[in-house]
Amino acid sequence: VDLVSALIYVTSGGIIKVLTTIVNTVFGKPSIDDPWSKLGRPARYGLSGQPVYTDAKLFDGRQGEIDVQATLAKSNFPVPPEELVQLAKDFLSCGFGMNDKSKIAEDFLFCPPVVMPLNRDDFMRIFGSFKITEALPDLCENNWNFHVD
Repeated sequence: VDLVSALIYVTSGGIIKVLTTIVNTVFGKPSIDDPWSKLGRPARYGLSGQPVYTDAKLFDGRQGEIDVQATLAKSNFPVPPEELVQLAKDFLSCGFGMNDKSKIAEDFLFCPPVVMPLNRDDFMRIFGSFKITEALPDLCENNWNFHVD
């Protein structure tokens, strides 16, 4: 079993290196010098303290139900939930920022699971090259149930 695990580990590492090389060759190397160093940065916003729970118990009493309104009221996030939902809708309506660069923060960092993280300019260059609407001209996304959690 240990030999099989080691073989899978080594093989997957090789596959990731090959995929990274292919992506860098096709789309160019990311312009940020050390993209992995930015991954350790703390979240800028979040809850102050623990979530607020209702009296209801789920899963045989082992887990509580979060009181969404009370928990959101405790949040120190500077954008109100309604405005945040509208910002998300605006971002989607402009093609994930492809049609309006101002919808993506200057310090934006897209962190896919296989290739290196991409800053805003690299993300726009690579994601914009996909031409999704040309490939799928009748695409209908059907986005719904926007909410803040």
